[in-house]
Amino acid sequence: MRYKSQKCGNFDVPQIDKTSGKDSDLHLYVQYVMDVDQQYYASATWCQFLDGLGPSHGLINFNLAEILELELTDFIELKDLIEIVIHEITHILGFSEDDIPKWKSSIGTPYSKPTITQKIRDIDSLLLTTPHVLEFARKYFGCPTLVGMPLQNYGDQSSKNSHWENTIIQNEYMNASVSLTQAYFSGFTTNLLRDTGFYVEIDESMEEQMFYGKGKGCEYVLGKCKTTTREFCDPKTDEKLCDFYHNGLATCTTGQFNDPGCNNLFTNAAYKCWDVNSVLNNMNQLKETEFTLGLIRDVLTRTQFLKKQNKKMIKLWVIALKMNVMQMDNKSQYIYKKKKQYVNIIKKK
Repeated sequence: MRYKSQKCGNFDVPQIDKTSGKDSDLHLYVQYVMDVDQQYYASATWCQFLDGLGPSHGLINFNLAEILELELTDFIELKDLIEIVIHEITHILGFSEDDIPKWKSSIGTPYSKPTITQKIRDIDSLLLTTPHVLEFARKYFGCPTLVGMPLQNYGDQSSKNSHWENTIIQNEYMNASVSLTQAYFSGFTTNLLRDTGFYVEIDESMEEQMFYGKGKGCEYVLGKCKTTTREFCDPKTDEKLCDFYHNGLATCTTGQFNDPGCNNLFTNAAYKCWDVNSVLNNMNQLKETEFTLGLIRDVLTRTQFLKKQNKKMIKLWVIALKMNVMQMDNKSQYIYKKKKQYVNIIKKK
């Protein structure tokens, strides 16, 4: 496919790409800049769009001013950067508010009404109503009357309406913020790509299972954020618990892109259980630490435990040897023990 302009963004397109073109469905140019005034790792856009066929050329821009601050020999930081690249390429593929009017339906014509606006939690929100996304969202949330899948309703022009709504699904590749733990390429995004009409086939095998908000019903999607569900929390009572997916010790707070009053448990960067450099995995000596107490709180049913104690006298000392904490859900909690691994709970008088 030949490129018909001189530049792709601010990238000078080679002459051969303008005369003979490349044997590719989508040709991506990559450039690096040193932008010390902007805090971003990468950005992307399509540069040439063919009506009915979709993007043919795109540009990915890496900001070395931020990337050089990363420790890319660390697998986790490298994985996070790869996540960002996949995220940006997906925007090129068609996940953008400006591109939705260009999507084509199963009969090859633009959708008559691919989005609607509805007030959710007192915020005007854009909902995606295209068929595959809507069908998947209704089944996922267990809400057969859902009229559309909410898009991000907060943020600047690059974030708002061009990502999934952060309040109701988190850790998805196409949330507006980078996941601090594990990102999932879910059926929401594969079905969006299917609804663009640009691609003959979408490989469903790349879908990853998500559970955030799954089966929680219409009220969860459209109503108030209730702390009785595992997805939301109360910062006054739910500090130092594990995050939703139990990736590590978390803080209960309203995220950058959450609706007001909707607090989630966000894992602290230094407390990811599966990170070999995590504070949680640096327990060669016995320690009395605040985060250890936080972990055990996620294992014990606090109400039942406290009923047996004199509340005025309670001060817990938690001693752990290579503790391996597991939790099935918010109601079913237990400690997994192996040889020479135990947890003692001692009341100090």
